[in-house]
Amino acid sequence: MNKCVIYNNIFNEPFSMPICPLRAYAEKNNIEIIQEFRPQIGIFNNLNNGFSKMISYLKNNNEINNIIFFSTGCLIISYQEYLNLMSLQNMNIHFVEQELILDDAHKDELLDIVSDNFIYNLSRRIAMNIEYYISQGQIPFRPLFGYKKIKI
Repeated sequence: MNKCVIYNNIFNEPFSMPICPLRAYAEKNNIEIIQEFRPQIGIFNNLNNGFSKMISYLKNNNEINNIIFFSTGCLIISYQEYLNLMSLQNMNIHFVEQELILDDAHKDELLDIVSDNFIYNLSRRIAMNIEYYISQGQIPFRPLFGYKKIKI
């Protein structure tokens, strides 16, 4: 039986999701869950967040060869965390929602997934900031040379 860890960043409500899809996926594919990791809100130190703890746990336990994520959108990590993930040998990375499995031969696709998530989140934050400034009656950017910024 294959062994795995799951990175569960689904904050499920008891009424909306009675069964964790990550656990159901592992059971369906005959994979034994050894440990579950969750992101920790408000922790920005890379050594103490849930993802870094998962990577260090996997480095210490070589018999585990699978990581299960809910979707590719869950994979919002820094470049250093990406390099740590790439350093793991003989690791299969499962994405339940997309039904995608990345093994060692296809790990180069992981950089595309991480960069797409970063670009999407950055554009979402920029759009939110623009909406905020407009709701406050300000323009959200520096005016052209020769123009003044006047609050409405």
